[in-house]
Amino acid sequence: MIMEDKETSLSNFNKKRKSKEKELSNKIDKMCKDYPSIKDIIDEINTYGIYACMNNVSSEIFERKK
Repeated sequence: MIMEDKETSLSNFNKKRKSKEKELSNKIDKMCKDYPSIKDIIDEINTYGIYACMNNVSSEIFERKK
């Protein structure tokens, strides 16, 4: 029973994570359409993963763009 609870909890977590990833992906797509000049930066961030903006990778990307 404890294993089932862990599996259910993990499943719920993954569903929420996928939902948030999709939501963020849609926001990024809209932002790229509205502001094409940042599309290159967003594309580069996406090569490292959708949450790269929360890591040091984004700092490196923006420093290289200067």
